[in-house]
Amino acid sequence: MKEKVIGQRMQRHDAVGKATGHTRFPGDLERDRALCMKVLFSDRVHARILAIDTTEAEQVPGVVAVLTHRDVPVNEYGLIYPDQPALSGDRVRSIFDRVALIIAENRRAAARARDLVRVEYEDLPALTDPREAMKPGAATIHDLSLIHI
Repeated sequence: MKEKVIGQRMQRHDAVGKATGHTRFPGDLERDRALCMKVLFSDRVHARILAIDTTEAEQVPGVVAVLTHRDVPVNEYGLIYPDQPALSGDRVRSIFDRVALIIAENRRAAARARDLVRVEYEDLPALTDPREAMKPGAATIHDLSLIHI
């Protein structure tokens, strides 16, 4: 007879090792000559991007590339509609939107360069209440004309 697992507490086989530091996480694995990447996320909940300046970041020793939306030829994806950019270039819609990727020879250089990317924003209205968002004339987050049903 099979054991019932739904509704039962299950212990992960690696839980003790991870909690005690004996088991390595994927982020702990490093290879010789492997490059590191850091992501610059938006620090705004809703804003228009006016400019992205990567000049200082590109000068950090060890930096291999600083990528923005200009470097991504096919920049939209989505589960149902291609409505989410891989890298935001004109507008951010949450603090989880990616604005730039920094690739470097080590984590320290990537992090330093990420902090030197300058983004100029124009804040837009944030929608925080779904009832308010459904009211006529409410601010929009997505361009509904792009959605094809």
